[in-house]
Amino acid sequence: PLVIGPLGNAATRLLLGTKEGITKLRGRRFPYRGRSMIVPALHPAAVLRGGSPARIRAEADFDAIRAVLDELVGANP
Repeated sequence: PLVIGPLGNAATRLLLGTKEGITKLRGRRFPYRGRSMIVPALHPAAVLRGGSPARIRAEADFDAIRAVLDELVGANP
């Protein structure tokens, strides 16, 4: 895959090999095996617990994933 979007701490920490939390990593891009990128996002359970502010952050995370994907495939929105 061109973009991998791990959801939450566990998946992100596993893929990136870090102990840094999801709140610091979410929405950022990290190179992964050649041309692929990892773009961490909040876990859906955190969004459900966090209400509207968490939903807004999650939408921003998925916008970041989409932007990276568009950039890698050269698509225009």
